[in-house]
Amino acid sequence: MARGKYSRDYRLIEKFQADGRVKTDYEYIGNPWYYCEDSDAVRKGKRKVLVLTLLAAAAFISALFPYTGMMKRLWIALPFIFTAVPLFLTGELAFSMLTWHEPLEHRHADKLNNGYPPRTLIISILSFAALAGEIIYVFTDGIFAAGDVVMLVCTAVIFLCGVFLFRMRNTFCAEERKKKKKKH
Repeated sequence: MARGKYSRDYRLIEKFQADGRVKTDYEYIGNPWYYCEDSDAVRKGKRKVLVLTLLAAAAFISALFPYTGMMKRLWIALPFIFTAVPLFLTGELAFSMLTWHEPLEHRHADKLNNGYPPRTLIISILSFAALAGEIIYVFTDGIFAAGDVVMLVCTAVIFLCGVFLFRMRNTFCAEERKKKKKKH
């Protein structure tokens, strides 16, 4: 914590325990951050993000099982496989958001404001690139296995989930509110 990006937002506290040991802990002293939307919209949005992320992850995993001729094409396989990275990071953020309550800490607000929108946008872009490649493959190669249909549907589901996740970015924006100075 001493040299981190948010080190000025925390203070070290030493607590004496019953057995005589000293436990060092930290306390958040930075300015509080609050969601821009009301708490009901944020609560519903957290559930939607979790469901959409899990649906996209299930579609991603489901597309890997059947035999597909599409995955033999590098221009389809690379965007599809690289979709896993922002999808995993968005899933991690979705599960983390369930434990965050107002007022938020600066590091949590930073993840919401600067991490959530690009991750979901990259999911949309990569899955669209894979989907476009799959459609081109269908019309040009003419060889179409049963697994290709599964792959096409799963990629479309990932793309739609990415678009819906990106559209929800304003629900999770956070703003800083200054602490009031105490008068002595």
